[in-house]
Amino acid sequence: MQTVNLFIRKTHKYVNGWASLDDSDYLATVKMTPPKLVEGGVEPWEREKYVQHLRIPAGADHKLFAEAVRDTLSGSRCRHEYDCCGCASRSVFTRMLNKRDMLVEKTVTYNL
Repeated sequence: MQTVNLFIRKTHKYVNGWASLDDSDYLATVKMTPPKLVEGGVEPWEREKYVQHLRIPAGADHKLFAEAVRDTLSGSRCRHEYDCCGCASRSVFTRMLNKRDMLVEKTVTYNL
């Protein structure tokens, strides 16, 4: 299991590489299953798709947790001023499987 601290971005003044400069609030610490590659990853130009599961606390707001998962796990740390740098960009989609179990799908593409 992975331990992940979830944060919600309060402001969206900065683009991905500088998103850490935005104001954010800590929501919770959750445990997630390790990422499992379900698609791609054979060639460098192919996108990779991973799935993970997490359990949110009983009675927690599903939408708030989904937003925090997206804010925490999506984006890129790329700060390059040119294309073809090879940096990864992550897109995250969430879906509730039942009242407490969330499926997290993470797609990774590379700037090639």
